Amino acid sequence: MASIPELTERLFAALDARLDGAEEPVVWAVSLVTIGLIGVLDYVTGVDASFALFYLVPVSMAAWWIGGGAGFACSVLSAATWFLANDLAGAQYTSGFLSIWNTGIRLAFFLVTTLLLVRVHNMLTREQSISRIDYLTGAFNVRAFHEIAEAECLRATRYPQPLTLAYIDLDGFKNINDRYGHRVGDKVLQVVAQTLRAGVRRPDTVARLGGDEFALLLPQTDSVSAQIFLPRLRDELLTAMRRNSWRVTFSIGALTCPTAPAALSDAVSEADELMYEVKRSGRDAIRYGVYAGPARLGDASVGIPTPEKGNGPAVTSAAGT
Repeated sequence: MASIPELTERLFAALDARLDGAEEPVVWAVSLVTIGLIGVLDYVTGVDASFALFYLVPVSMAAWWIGGGAGFACSVLSAATWFLANDLAGAQYTSGFLSIWNTGIRLAFFLVTTLLLVRVHNMLTREQSISRIDYLTGAFNVRAFHEIAEAECLRATRYPQPLTLAYIDLDGFKNINDRYGHRVGDKVLQVVAQTLRAGVRRPDTVARLGGDEFALLLPQTDSVSAQIFLPRLRDELLTAMRRNSWRVTFSIGALTCPTAPAALSDAVSEADELMYEVKRSGRDAIRYGVYAGPARLGDASVGIPTPEKGNGPAVTSAAGT
């Protein structure tokens, strides 16, 4: 038989699975209904059985999935519901002050729980954010990039749409480090990240994969759109480099997936290979390709004719200066 801590852990795991990502009105509704149900049980069972501990469930839900304000509101409502249920059930006290005292103690207990949960949630959120961000540039790191890319692929499976992966390598970055030192090299990376973030749309993702390599994830972007957008973004990068008198150019490999790839790693490898083809053929250019591998089950082709399947990307065009 499971212990109380184990049952509590299972309960919150089940709630997390149901409510994580839910809209605030849904969490509000679940919390308020739960308070009402506990209040009814508190009244029906009479004063001999206390249900005060169970009010922590809706209080915790509101605090964790909505925020401190909601947690405090549910704490007050829970304490008031407990007081009303006990009063209607015929609770007797030697002094009216004791009823107010007991209600206040429960309210304080709920409020302290809310405060602790909010602080823990904020700490976890901050730690998760730090673990997903590249400390130098503020862009997403490689771990976050793969998580986001996998999520976008799953979304493209449910709602068929193309997406484009772009790998960007800085040409001449080693010379900057050797000539001016790593401090200037770090500044170059920061400017590149800032320019990329300023140039993409809100749904797009900018990540630093390590060293002088960056990646872009462009949802709902077909091959034609990529060939319009990426040269413009590359021009903005080159302008930022010239403004600082840095002799840095950009080799870019862009892979468009008409459907969600069966294996994200295959698409990533193909985009990386397109970028290295640019490096091998003279650098400072963009090379485009269309993913030719298998699609995930349930996908449908959208926007771009799919080339015959092969071992590598179908190259559709190349551009340079």
